[in-house]
Amino acid sequence: MKKFFIGLLFLAGGTALGQARGGLTDSTFLITLKEIGPVSESVRNHQLKMLDERLSEMTDSNPYRTSYVAYRKDLNSMEFGNAYTKHIDSLSKTDMKGLKRSWDEFKMHYIIEAKNAKYSPLSPFLIVDGLNVHLKLAVNYRGSDWIFMNRASVMTDEDLYDIIFDHEVKQDVFTGSTVKEWVYLDATPKIMAIMRNISTTSGDVKIRLEGEKYIDRKLTGTQVDDIRKIMSAYDKLKKLEK
Repeated sequence: MKKFFIGLLFLAGGTALGQARGGLTDSTFLITLKEIGPVSESVRNHQLKMLDERLSEMTDSNPYRTSYVAYRKDLNSMEFGNAYTKHIDSLSKTDMKGLKRSWDEFKMHYIIEAKNAKYSPLSPFLIVDGLNVHLKLAVNYRGSDWIFMNRASVMTDEDLYDIIFDHEVKQDVFTGSTVKEWVYLDATPKIMAIMRNISTTSGDVKIRLEGEKYIDRKLTGTQVDDIRKIMSAYDKLKKLEK
C-alpha cells in the first residue's frame, strides 16, 4: 500500500508532493523510493526533486540524512537510454559514417544501427520515433552449436559487468551448420554504463555469452568503434529535458 502511495505521488506531480509525502517516515519513504526505482529519466528527475524537498526539511543530526544524500548521488549519476530527440536529420553524413538508417512503416520509427551490427556480439542501436530516441542493445551469438544463452558478461580493462537477460532470447538456424541466438535489451543505467565504458576504453573488450554452455568473444577494433559511433549519434540526437 505504501509503495502504491508513492506511485501516486509520481502521477500527481509536484503540487501534491508537499501535501502527501509527509505521511511517511524518513525510513519508509527512502525504502519505497528505492523499490519503485528510477525506471526512466523523467521519473529519476522526479525522485531527485522529492529527495531535495525531504532533505531541505532534515536536520544534520537526522540519522537518515547520510542515506538520503548517498541515494541522491547514485540517482544523479544514472544515465537512461531514452530522451527527447532532435530531428533525425540533425545527424550529418560524418555522424552517419559506418551507420545505416532505415524506416519501419508499421511501427512508424527510424532505426539507426552499425552497418555490420549483426556480426557483433554486442551491438547498440537507436530507435527514433519523432518525439524520443531510445537506445537498445542487441546481444548476438553465432556458432556451430546452441548455447541457450540467458546472460552475458562484459570485461573491459577497467571493469567487469554482468547482464541478466530480461527479454526473450530468439533462436534460428542461420545456415546448415550455423545457429544463431539473439536478444534485444532496453538500455538500463547498467547497460548505459557498459556502453560508455566500452566507448572510452583503450584496451580489449571481452564478452562471455552464457547459458547451458558458454563461449567467449573479443570485440574487434571496428566493433568497438561502431559502439562509439552509436553512442555519439545518441548524444547528438538527444536534447535536454524541459
